[in-house]
Formats: sequence, structure tokens, C-alpha cells
Amino acid sequence: MAALLSRQVPYFKVWRSTPAHTNNIVNYIDEPHRDFADLIREVFFHQRAVFPGSDGRDGGEKPKTRDPSVLAAHFYETCYRKPKLHYGYGVEGSEASVDAFVKRVILSDEQERRNKLFYLIGNVGVGKTALVNYLISRILPAYVQQGRIWFLALDLERVMEGVQGGAELRLEPAEVFRQLVVKTSRVLEQNAYLTEGNERAKKLAAELFGGRMDASSKEEEYLQLALNFTKFVNAIGQIRERRLILIFDNIDYIVHLADRGLYRPENRRNDMPIISDLIAFVRTFVHPRELGHLGANVLFVTRSDSYKILTQQNTISLPPMMHQDVADAFTLASPDWNEILDARTDLIKYAAKLEPASRRTDDFIEAISAIKGHLACAPEAGATSLLGHLKAITNAGLREAMRFFAQYGWIGGKETGFEGPIHRFLHQYPVGLLTFMLNQKCRFHQTTSRFPNVYLVFIPPGEGPITNYEHRHTYWLKRLVLGMVCSEVKTHPDEIVKIFHDDGKGYEEHLIYEVLGSLTESNGSNCIFAERSRHPRGSELQFDYIGPTLRGTHCLNEIFDKFFYLQLIVDDSLLPIPRVVWEEFDFDRHRLDYHYVAVTDEAEYGKAAREMIRLKARQVLVFLEVLESSLEIETELYSGVFQHLRLLNVDIPNVSKIRLSVIRELNALNAAQRRPFMTVELVRRAAHELRPKINDWLQEAYAAGHSH
Repeated sequence: MAALLSRQVPYFKVWRSTPAHTNNIVNYIDEPHRDFADLIREVFFHQRAVFPGSDGRDGGEKPKTRDPSVLAAHFYETCYRKPKLHYGYGVEGSEASVDAFVKRVILSDEQERRNKLFYLIGNVGVGKTALVNYLISRILPAYVQQGRIWFLALDLERVMEGVQGGAELRLEPAEVFRQLVVKTSRVLEQNAYLTEGNERAKKLAAELFGGRMDASSKEEEYLQLALNFTKFVNAIGQIRERRLILIFDNIDYIVHLADRGLYRPENRRNDMPIISDLIAFVRTFVHPRELGHLGANVLFVTRSDSYKILTQQNTISLPPMMHQDVADAFTLASPDWNEILDARTDLIKYAAKLEPASRRTDDFIEAISAIKGHLACAPEAGATSLLGHLKAITNAGLREAMRFFAQYGWIGGKETGFEGPIHRFLHQYPVGLLTFMLNQKCRFHQTTSRFPNVYLVFIPPGEGPITNYEHRHTYWLKRLVLGMVCSEVKTHPDEIVKIFHDDGKGYEEHLIYEVLGSLTESNGSNCIFAERSRHPRGSELQFDYIGPTLRGTHCLNEIFDKFFYLQLIVDDSLLPIPRVVWEEFDFDRHRLDYHYVAVTDEAEYGKAAREMIRLKARQVLVFLEVLESSLEIETELYSGVFQHLRLLNVDIPNVSKIRLSVIRELNALNAAQRRPFMTVELVRRAAHELRPKINDWLQEAYAAGHSH
């Protein structure tokens, strides 16, 4: 791709990805320190369902292993904080206990053998999957043993993992159903008692899993499978009186696969196929559809926005029976962060005590106490604590926070009496955020990091609405769009497009749609959200408004202008770099990456850190010259846009202030060493000396109208 662009466009160069963009920092941990790193990951990444008795405590003998099943069992027994549930959509409804939820969703029955559909609703990272694991681990097994139920759980994100195609991804109900049949086969292999003494169920199982069907099309094959599956489920239900409980987790993953194309006109005029897929999938289980005769209780685990889409009233929506009874929906409230942190700390201490060497146990617990204490502290008076940053950049999502904690343990040093990797983290505040944004990779890339590069405005060939679509270059559109969204509590995407397109005198419409989509990606940038509903006079979805997420606002105010952020994003292999300063950023010339943060030898780490900071200081200050020059050009080129933004009191970035902030950070890093290792002012001057050359080059590039 880079070679193709190089021939077509002479002004900017897009890098090729390097192995460092995908290599994991954790691979560079010294062998003696892997144990503590493994402990942290086991505690924060286990997220697995286990059954009673697996922790070995009932036998009276202390387990000698930190197997994740042991930790998970102990977690659910002693540390798990039961969730706060409310009846209906939203947390305004009356509070519901977990027992009431179980009674309603798991145990309710009807005379007619038709499905009863339920919803567990909650925002990103509030613990929906944890609650499902709790049900599977601690609640459902007892009712299975009583012969009242049997259950199947399917994560739709995993179903879609092998599917390729970007914004054109489609979920076929038939494919989900095939995965459901495969899962059923595995369940029967491990639980033969479900069909024991039930010859009809055994015969139907043989037809379902091993029989050959005379089908002339995939649709006919699917319908035959659905019929056989229904017969099989009813055979178990009628003879053993076991009711099937179906749990579908992450159904909103389907919706957010297509966030990037959310605002494109062709997707707004017609219902996005991915939305139709979700509706078709859920509708499959509604009586009297294909799987509507199972007699199952079906629980859909979803985010609030997906639930709202499902319950819109109109001709192609789901039957009203699905959403009139508020008792069929439960909303999960956000948990208390301190309680969650305390619970996980208790779990780490429990895991540390499983260490056969008592000294190691003491070292681990000491390190854990240091971690917990540091989370509430800031490096200087008036600054945001690490925990405060973490809550904001994860949108208060516990799943992302768990990912952060899982990589916490291997950032290290040799002090505090603990020889494993922890001391460095406590004394070099930005390192934790840096590694989180890298997503443990050795070099930043927006796709692998799932963290936004706010200066990357680029449609790779084949990914835009037009194949090989080129656009006039801009570094600033994404940053400015986010600034406008954050300046208002609510705004409408059409207003964004109107202002930035400026009747053809501003930025290109296609590019504005792509930028909005990039900022909205729930599994990526996650900086803005879109509130949608169905148009009252048609079947399409309409935008009610868009607004900033907690991450979007926080990053704009606290992250994007910092050195520890800018030093990462200049490594993005998609970021166009003016050829006139290409040598400053060339990967082949500068081979440094961030694997050094896992080095536990202080002398080796210190040398690598100083070398990296010197390189990044120059690259960031040069890039700021590029940004300042390009902002001046874009301000003149799209004067009507900037005039309108000022009238709306949208903050126009001041690159001079950003540079001063970066210089303060660099001076602080320099002063933290026993002996200064660079002269920041000389680095700034060297970068500024490139400015005339940068100005001339960018003026010509913008005038030519090339993208890259």
C-alpha cells in the first residue's frame, strides 16, 4: 500500500507496519519476574465460569496451584459483589434482587411451549458478563441438579471472531444457530444424563448432530436444523420436564461492528444491514418463528443503545409482546469502583498466599499494597490521580480497567523490598497510561491499541465509500470535530456536516462522515456516542443527537496534548508524514520501541528510557511544527469553517501552548535524573529550524489537494 501511495502522491509518506506494531511487550519480561506478571493477569483476566467445589477448600487441603479455575471459584465464593439490578429499561425503576432476577428469568414457565424473551441491559463494562458468569457458576448448576433446567450460553463476539469484511460484516441467524448446535453437542457429551432414559431425545440428537439432510439450499438446511433442534429441546422438556435456558452474551457486538459506516448517507437512507441482522436474529426466537417453539427462556445480554433499537415500534420492528412487560427487562447499574478494587485486591492476596515460598508471598502482598495505594495518588498537587485517569479513558468500563490492571504488574524495578517489577510504575507516573494506550504492544497503531489517534484522518484504499477514494489532506478534522461535539451536551451529526462542509468550501462530506464514524467506534476510539431511534414515518433509523463520551471529553482536556500521548501516536503506521521531514521518523533509521519498559535491570532500563525520550522529544517537537503549520494553512483554506466554530465558542487548539506543555514535561523528565541527559531548548530550536521547509512543503501539498 505504501509503495502505491508513494507513486501516486509525492507529498506525504505512509509507513509500513513493523513487527513492533504487533509484538507484545510482555514477551520481554525477564524470566524471574514472569511469576508476578502471571499472577496479575490470572486475577484480572480469568473471567471464566466454574462450578462449586473446584477451589479444593471443601477437602480441607490448601490448594497448591493458582489455576484460574481456583481463583475464579474463590472469587465467586468470597469476593464477588452482587450486582444492583433494576426492573425495566434504565435505573429509574424499582430495584430488583438477584433472586428476583433468577426467579423471573430462569424459573418462570408458561403452559404453552413458546419462548419467553428477557433482556439484561447495561452500559459498557458494568459487569454484564460477570453476572452471566456468576449465573453459570453459582446459580444455574443447582437447578440443573434438581432436574428443572438445562442451559446453553453463547458469546456472539466469539461467533463473529473469524468473520472478515470490516463495515460489511453480516451476522446470519443461521450461522449463530449452527454454533448453537455445536455447543449443544458439547454439552451433551459432558452431560449424558440429559438424554438418559429418553430414547426419543437420543434419536433426535443423532439426527441433529450426525444425520444427513436432503436439503436443496442453505435456507432449507437451516430450517430443517431448526425443526430438528426444536423437536430435540421439546423432547427433553416433555419427558424430563427440563426447561432450556438460552443466554446470548454481547449481542450488541453485532451492532457496533459497523460503527465506522454509521453516518454514511447510503446507510442512513436504508436501515443498516447490520441492524437488520440483529433484529432478524432476535426475531428468530419469537413465537411462531423458526425457533419460537423451543419453550425456552432466552436471555439477551445487551447495551442500552442496542436494546433501544430493538424496542422501536414500527412495521419491521419486533412484536410488541417483547417490550411491553417491563419485568422482562432488567438494567444493571454501574458498580462502585472502590468495592471492585477491594474485591480484586483481596483476590490477589488470596492468590499470592498460594505461593509455596512464603518470602515470595510477602513480596507479592507488599507490591500489591503499593499498587492499591498508588492508584489514588497523583504525581503532583492538583493533578488527576491514576485511578481518575483510568475511569475516564475507559468510560468507567470495568472490562477495560481489568485489561489495565492485568498489565500492571510487570512494570518494574528493584526497590520496596520486592525484586519483581513494580517500583518503576510507582515513580514514573505516565508509564502506566503509556502501556495502556499501547495495549501492551511495542509500538502504537490505532487498530491494535483500540485507542484514538486524534491526528489521523485517513481512509485506506478500499475502505472508503468509493474504492481508492482520495481526499484533501488534513491533520485537524478529527480533532476539531471532537472539539465541537465536546463543546455541546448534545448536537446532531447533520449540524456537524453542515458546519465542516460549509457548502462545499470546507472539508469533504465523505471525510466528515468517516471521521464521525471513527470517533464513534465503540470497540475503538469510543470518543462520541450516537443516540438513535426509528423514523416515525419509515423503517430507517434516525439520529436524535450525538454527544461526547467520558473518554472523549477527558482525552481532549487531559490526554491529547501531553508528551506521553504524542510520543506514541507519531509511531502510527497509518499517520501521513511530510516527506520533507521523513528521516526524523523513519523506522528503518530509528529502531527503538517500547519493549524496554519491561526490562527489570535498572541500569539497562534507564539507558533505554533516556535514549527513547531523546528520540521522542525531537520527533514530537518536529511533529508539533508540522501540526502548527498545517493548522495555519487549514485555518486559511477553510476560513468559513473556523469562523463558524469560533462563533459557537468551539476551542481552536493553540499549538504554541501545547508545545510549552510538552517542553515542561520534557524538562520534568530531564530533572528527574541525577544528571540531565538532554538540553530541551536545543531540541526545540533544532525542530523549529525545520519550520520554513515544512511550511513550503505543506503549502504546496495542500494546494495540490492530495491526500497522501
